[in-house]
Amino acid sequence: MTYTFGSLVLSGAAAVGLTIATLVALRNTAPTAPGAAVHEQGRTLFQQKGCIGCHSVTDKGLVSRTPMAPDLSALGQRAAARRPGLAADAYVKESVRQPQAYIVPGFTEIEMPTLPVSDAEVEAIAAFLLAPPPGATR
Repeated sequence: MTYTFGSLVLSGAAAVGLTIATLVALRNTAPTAPGAAVHEQGRTLFQQKGCIGCHSVTDKGLVSRTPMAPDLSALGQRAAARRPGLAADAYVKESVRQPQAYIVPGFTEIEMPTLPVSDAEVEAIAAFLLAPPPGATR
């Protein structure tokens, strides 16, 4: 007996073996936390969009080669207190979208550029920056 999977034709034993191997692989795949993909996307965007050029996030293993802007480590603990009336995530999103809206004391000589980012990218960057560092408990 043969089985056809698209353009692949297998005998009965090969089809059973492929099915078992697939089921074992799926069973051994660790489930991903719902926010993990967005967090990882934010980490990637932080680097791709050039944020790493000036900002470090040392508690998450990202160190700028030219650190001239605030280190964003533990931003989740500080962000809510930066701008009265803004929640932490609103502050971070505002800082990405409108970087001159609030200048961190001590960094007034540096002008952060306005980045071309989509709403989804801003969400991902904020999720990454506000997440606790690896191994931290909330």
